Amino acid sequence: MDDCGFSMEVGTLADVDGAMEEAALCLQHAESYSRFVQHTVTEVNKARELRHKADQEARKLERERAEWATGMANAPVVEREQPFKPQEILPSRTQLLEVVAEVGGYYSGIERCLLLASMQRAFSSLPQYSELGVKGSTPGVASQALKTSLVDTCLFATRRSAQRAFATGHCGTASAMTNFCGDTLGGVLLEVMTRRAQEAGIAKLKPGDGLLEGTSSLFTATASNLMRQGQADDEATRQYKMRQGIARACAMLNDL
Repeated sequence: MDDCGFSMEVGTLADVDGAMEEAALCLQHAESYSRFVQHTVTEVNKARELRHKADQEARKLERERAEWATGMANAPVVEREQPFKPQEILPSRTQLLEVVAEVGGYYSGIERCLLLASMQRAFSSLPQYSELGVKGSTPGVASQALKTSLVDTCLFATRRSAQRAFATGHCGTASAMTNFCGDTLGGVLLEVMTRRAQEAGIAKLKPGDGLLEGTSSLFTATASNLMRQGQADDEATRQYKMRQGIARACAMLNDL
């Protein structure tokens, strides 16, 4: 399969896909640990804030008792409630976060190449035809419509890459892959489908140039059939192949 040299430079798609699963798992563990540490720091500051509020309430009650007992007008300003200041236990940018962000960048780059290689392999492989599955008002017409496996294969590869990026739990990696998947579907896949519809669909459906016969050839074929009654089987085979070719040409348009 043609994958633009991806297998020669990086490895087979199956091997790289398995390696990306392991890389996503490592990123997931690192991100989970980082969030756990950050959550622990937040909980420690919450506990310190509750203790600070309790101390402030106790001091307030003690001051009110002293004012009531001694008749003091107001307590000194320094004895008033002090705002709580969270303690910086962990810096906002740690070395672990920087390493995870760097690994996430490499991960996104390889995942992009893997997605493009998978789509290129789908573009280069022979199309597999299947029923379109659309019910029409005319019986037997819509049920014979075909579609190719191109769109389903590309969507499967895109969904797998996006889900794996989200599984890492890293916001930057997931955001980068989501944007790339959207751009790839809207740009690369749509461009390839449009060219295929032009070359293998519309070009073959032009009367006289492709699968459809022109007006003169229709009259010629009718006269020939009247003169050669013994070739009915060959004509039926030709008609069947023509219908199959038209259905497959229309399948390129159905993909759009």
